[in-house]
Amino acid sequence: MFASLISDIGESRPDWKVDAELYSHAVLAIVEHFGRVMVDDPDRFTAERLVDGAKAVLGTLWRQ
Repeated sequence: MFASLISDIGESRPDWKVDAELYSHAVLAIVEHFGRVMVDDPDRFTAERLVDGAKAVLGTLWRQ
C-alpha cells in the first residue's frame, strides 16, 4: 500500500528519485511505532502530537 502511494507521488515529481519500496518500509515502521507509544502512554503521546510528528517526518521525506 505505502509503496504504491509513494510510487504514485514519485510519478508526479520526475526530479524525485526515491526507492519507493524502501521508503514504504520506513513509513510503516513510523506508523507502527507511533501506534505503540500511543497505546503505551496515551497521556504523553497524544493523537495530536503523533499526527504533528508524522506530518513533520513525512514532509521531510517528501521534500527530498
